[in-house]
Amino acid sequence: MQAIIMAAGFGSRIAEITNNLPKSFLEINNEKLIERAIRLLRERDINDITVVTGYKSELFIELLDENINFVNNPLYFCTNVLGSFACGMGNLKDDFIFIHADTIFDETILDDLIASDASDIILPIDYKSCVEEEMKVTTVDGNVNVIHKSIDLNIAEGEFIGIAKITSVILEKLKSAVKNELKEKNNHQDYFEAALQNLIDQGNNFKTIATAGRSWIEIDFPEDYITAKKLFE
Repeated sequence: MQAIIMAAGFGSRIAEITNNLPKSFLEINNEKLIERAIRLLRERDINDITVVTGYKSELFIELLDENINFVNNPLYFCTNVLGSFACGMGNLKDDFIFIHADTIFDETILDDLIASDASDIILPIDYKSCVEEEMKVTTVDGNVNVIHKSIDLNIAEGEFIGIAKITSVILEKLKSAVKNELKEKNNHQDYFEAALQNLIDQGNNFKTIATAGRSWIEIDFPEDYITAKKLFE
């Protein structure tokens, strides 16, 4: 199994506390977010890891060891996660774990994700009442049918937490969906989830696993970092 970690962004909404460092250099328990993600993967024998960098990419190379596959997104400042994934997806050949570097999560969620073989794509979902900013989902018969921030709050069932398991069976379709979104639809500012929705619209089934009250948080704002430290220190 492989892994790909999205770590290209500048993190403008949290710049006041990052001291001009990449957002994933924020520390909890004296461990940077990016270091924690890699440690959790390696503890589960996932050693083929690609880190997609952008902002201050040289700092990642200085921090992490030579066994990491680094891919730089030179257009990180004008693209979103979809563009960063496109830069790194050439390294992917096998089943893989997708991780946002600014998301910290209970490691048992990762265990459940790795163990699950329910579908070609498996998304951990925090089933709850949502707010506008969150990447929301709806489901039909246990399959995700819509994943987007714009889902009406009255019908949203929960939030996708920003990590996923994707198998090699659907990998080529995913790569084609990414290319379609970037080239044909010109969605350079779109999220990775746009490619997932493309696959859903083609009739592919996405199963979910529930976070079931386990801790996780995406660190977008200073208050998120405060909450993350309370949850995980």
